[in-house]
Amino acid sequence: QTIINISLESDSKVLNEVLVVGYGTTTKGAFTGSASNVKAEDLALRPITNVNTALAGAAPGIQVNAGNGQPGSGPSVRIRGFGSISASNDPLYIVDGVQYSGNISNINVDDIENISLLKDAASSALYGSSAANGVIIITTKKGKLGEPKLTVRGVQGVVSRGIPEYETVDAYQYYPLAWQAYRNSLVYPTSGTGITLAAANTKASTDIKGLLGNNPFNVANGSIVGTDGLLNPSAQLLYNDLDWREPLMRTGTRGDYGMSYSAATEKSDYFVSLGYVDEKGYVIRSDFNRFNGRININAKPMKWFKTGLNISGNITKSNQADADGTGSIVNPFNFSRYMGPIYPLYAHNSTTGELLYDPVTGQKIYDTGNLSSLGIPNRPSGAYAGRHILQETLLNQSQIKRNVLGARTYGEITFLKDFKFTTNIAVDINNYQFEDYQNKIVGDGAPNGRARNTNSTT
Repeated sequence: QTIINISLESDSKVLNEVLVVGYGTTTKGAFTGSASNVKAEDLALRPITNVNTALAGAAPGIQVNAGNGQPGSGPSVRIRGFGSISASNDPLYIVDGVQYSGNISNINVDDIENISLLKDAASSALYGSSAANGVIIITTKKGKLGEPKLTVRGVQGVVSRGIPEYETVDAYQYYPLAWQAYRNSLVYPTSGTGITLAAANTKASTDIKGLLGNNPFNVANGSIVGTDGLLNPSAQLLYNDLDWREPLMRTGTRGDYGMSYSAATEKSDYFVSLGYVDEKGYVIRSDFNRFNGRININAKPMKWFKTGLNISGNITKSNQADADGTGSIVNPFNFSRYMGPIYPLYAHNSTTGELLYDPVTGQKIYDTGNLSSLGIPNRPSGAYAGRHILQETLLNQSQIKRNVLGARTYGEITFLKDFKFTTNIAVDINNYQFEDYQNKIVGDGAPNGRARNTNSTT
């Protein structure tokens, strides 16, 4: 028998960790509510653009759900689960003591000193009903006593798919599988009496090209698949531009650059920062860039009085790929996965397989599936005839611009030794511009085109 003696040691550093709560600061050891803390050191280790992303895995009881994948967008955060079916489940954000109602992606992660998460009713009671879904308190950086500090930061990364793409069949497998499905429908129809297996085999071999609409092989239309259900052994592809996903996806890049300078004396401190983020998404025509700056000045002109001014501004621009729901035709992921691997991206001579070019522009002609006037067979309606996700993605445009200016000032009076009175004033100006253009050549905007412009300032 083996005896193992185990002794546990207390970690006083955790108990002394400072928490920012509704009425000031405290330590974990003295705090009786439910709260968690994320420090600047933790944020610096992660290549993130959005504050909400920083909370993933940072504390128990926090659910971080993936967003729509657009560059610059962030996930949604849920504290202690979902509290309502119809109302908002977003937590309340407090930035430097004042409620923040702007887009959380406007805040530069490098400017954050501390994030406190208040998770239970007792911890967030000070904020009333607006804190029903929890509170996220963000404190920005200030100058610290000691030598002036200059920080320069540059991070370069890539944006790619996290898990492998689904396994799919190729053109050589697609035709026999489609033949088999059609043959089975003839033998076992949903209504009426089916035909014999031999008759169904013959009919399927004769009709399959007409049903699928396109023959990418160098064999006759009636001999693509034999009556045994196998692809003609002589069949070779006339062209290979059959992968609709490849030209839509890419390995994106992400650059995050920043510079800050801070200093402090016994009576004042300041922090100044500039930053730039440039992110190109996994889908073509999707990107995000942000310029941001911040000045945070605090002064203590008298022993009993302290004041400060925190001014921040940023300019963001985001180009978004169309994605009106996961099942939408203009969703690149849905379209490219739904399209059979026998339909080419570009128009080809149906006999020789040679590419066809526009006589005016000299560019390759996109095969939209309805080019019978050029001697090219139409795609069936189930294969998105009349649509072309690559051409639409390149011609359409959806752009969001935001210009944000925020200012926060406070005054703090200390009296009777242990009492403090603090007042905060904040102003946030948010200019939002949305521009959407749908081309007149192909897609929802054809034949006249569509444009929409929204401009608002709050």
